[in-house]
Amino acid sequence: MNKQKNKELKLALLFYNYFNNDKSLNAENIHSKINSFEYNELYSHLDFNVTNKDLNEMIEKINHLSSKDLIRDEFNEIKKSDYDYIKNKSIDFLSNLIISLSPNVDNQSVYDPTLGYGEFFVEANKNLNISNYYGEEIEKSVYNIAMMNMLINNIEEERINIINSDSINNSKFLDKKFDLIISEPPFVIHDLIDESKRNDSRFELIKDESIRSITDFSFIFHSLSLLKEEGTFITFASPSILFSKLNKNIRKVLINDLNVIEAIIRLPNEVHKYIDMQIHVIVFKKNRNKNSIQMIDFSDFNIKASKREKALSKLKNDLIEIYLKKIEKEYVSKEVSFKEIENNNYNLNVSRYIYKEEETVRKSNDQLLNQISKSQNEIKKYDKTIDELLLKLL
Repeated sequence: MNKQKNKELKLALLFYNYFNNDKSLNAENIHSKINSFEYNELYSHLDFNVTNKDLNEMIEKINHLSSKDLIRDEFNEIKKSDYDYIKNKSIDFLSNLIISLSPNVDNQSVYDPTLGYGEFFVEANKNLNISNYYGEEIEKSVYNIAMMNMLINNIEEERINIINSDSINNSKFLDKKFDLIISEPPFVIHDLIDESKRNDSRFELIKDESIRSITDFSFIFHSLSLLKEEGTFITFASPSILFSKLNKNIRKVLINDLNVIEAIIRLPNEVHKYIDMQIHVIVFKKNRNKNSIQMIDFSDFNIKASKREKALSKLKNDLIEIYLKKIEKEYVSKEVSFKEIENNNYNLNVSRYIYKEEETVRKSNDQLLNQISKSQNEIKKYDKTIDELLLKLL
């Protein structure tokens, strides 16, 4: 059994024991026990093709966990076991950051079109007043684990409305509107959406763009179509969305036609070590009454490996304060007007608008070198003129 299948089986056994506290479970009776379990549908993806010895060893280890809290803790550890300690802390930080950026109002409905294991929902349940959770996950096995994850982390079943479906090609929630939408879509979408999606009402404003561009922005426009007029949508974004020339017209639509981009936040590369690209967070809001975007650049924030957890906590607190209070700080944050963005050809690269200290120095040095070069050219021109005059005199 491969590592992923082994992990899924362990999670399923922990989930079963969390709700049943069944010390009689063993390799011989597991199938009949699971079939009679209330949540037996969540086990449809599992491969029990392991030796009875290995299965009984897994069950025995779980049976030694003496409380629901210990079972939950073990579930949460194994759930993230694909990643090392540093990457785990990154996942925890990013989930917490997204929720901290979210407004906390009463009885919000929240939606995630790329649910994954449901980590955003588990974090939201700890910190926000959420009435109902809605989500879509395309992979059946991941969806099953997400349901287990939410139930075992104290989200009541009646508040959970998640579906195993493709949110772009076959969404089940197109007739709904949500107060809060949070997501971490794929940074690179390899499979282009079908040409027929040009006629989808969600993509009406960008239907004339290339199918590559529509695909890149599909989750953004899908989410905006499901967002309430007073809602907030927060997502991670790859650099290509922000400054690829191919996507210029779509950025223009988001800025001039829709005016929905509230803030763009650039994070340190060290935050998300298993993705080898710059990480940005975009905050979208409808019914904005300003013609500017808040740009925040924390790319230079120092995260020392030896004090990583403390550094991430400070990063989150500093960032949230600047975002909420709309603080403008040299080298870090700035309110950028639509006019300035237009003058920069609708490039939304944060570093284009927030100069770092060393960039300012480099710019000054470049100006100096340019002046020197001009002076040298002038000297050469005068030297040539003098030579020509001397030749005439001779």
